[in-house]
Order: sequence, then C-alpha cells, then structure tokens
Amino acid sequence: MQNRTDSSVPFLSLTKRRSSYRFLAKPKRQPWQRGFTFPEALLAIVLFLLMTMVFAACFPVLSRSGHYSSTYSQAALIAQHKVDQLRFGDYTKLLTPSYLKDLEFIDDQVDILPNGQRRYYFTQKDKLADYFPSGARGTILIQDYSLIQPSVTTGTVQRVEVQITWNNGGSRGTGKYTLVTFVTISKYP
Repeated sequence: MQNRTDSSVPFLSLTKRRSSYRFLAKPKRQPWQRGFTFPEALLAIVLFLLMTMVFAACFPVLSRSGHYSSTYSQAALIAQHKVDQLRFGDYTKLLTPSYLKDLEFIDDQVDILPNGQRRYYFTQKDKLADYFPSGARGTILIQDYSLIQPSVTTGTVQRVEVQITWNNGGSRGTGKYTLVTFVTISKYP
C-alpha cells in the first residue's frame, strides 16, 4: 500500500507514518546513560542536608523540654507525697511545729509570720538536692483560711500550700511547683 497525500494539504497524509509521532516519545537512553544527572543529584544532596540540619536543630530543644518535664513531674510527686503525709497526721496538731518535727515531716527551721501563717521547710528531710539540679527548697505554708475568706469560722479550715523551687542552672532561671489544698479541722467533743 502506498502513502497517498492530499494535494491541497501537503503535510497531511492519509496514513500516518511512524516517524510523524517521534516528537511525542521519550528518546531511549543507552545503557551507559542510566541514573541521575549531576543537577538532580546535587539537588537531592542539598535537600537531604537541609532536612538533616532542621532535625539537628530541633534535638537540643526537645532534650531540654524533656528534662524540664521530668523535673516538674518529680516536683509534683514530691509535693503530693508531702500533702499525703500531712493528711495521715492529726489535723488538730497541724500548726504545732514540734508535732511535725517528731514525725520527721519538716526540717528544724520554722518561720512564724505576723499574720498567723506558719512556714515549714522540708528541704533536708526529703533530700531535695538529690532530685533537682541545684538550689532546691521545699516549703509548706499553713494559713487559717478565715484570714482569706472572712465567712469561714476561725480555725476550722486551713489552707496548706506546698511549694518546691529549684534553680535550672545558668541563665535558664528558676523552676517552681506549687500545690494548694484545704484541710478541714473538725473538733470532736
């Protein structure tokens, strides 16, 4: 069969030849031409290095936040333990330093503040230096709740605040965890 062409349209043929579709097909590579071109390989290396640098920059931040989180968790556990120790004691003797010292809940230092508050320390008894970076201090502040809320009968409700502070080291500042609870003291006849 012969290729016939229309004389009015010289570039159209009645039967398409294989060569007319050549511009659509990808050229075949020779076996020695397989792989990536130099710009493609360079771009892949640059992208890999950028991603590596981003992840490497995040690692110190994640490590530091994990350390802070574990320190705050430790402070929360110690504060809750101290509140539990006070709950198992005699609430009517909560304001008596000798009672709390005999139970080994607090250190020897006691501050009696002018407004009737008592501040006890438990830094040495609970060995806070073993759990926190440096400069750790634990305090218990006990206050008659009627000083804050006048409608409460004097001596029936005590506000107990357990606070742990520590130094994070260097320019990172200090950490502080505070746990507040209320103790109702009922007097039995």
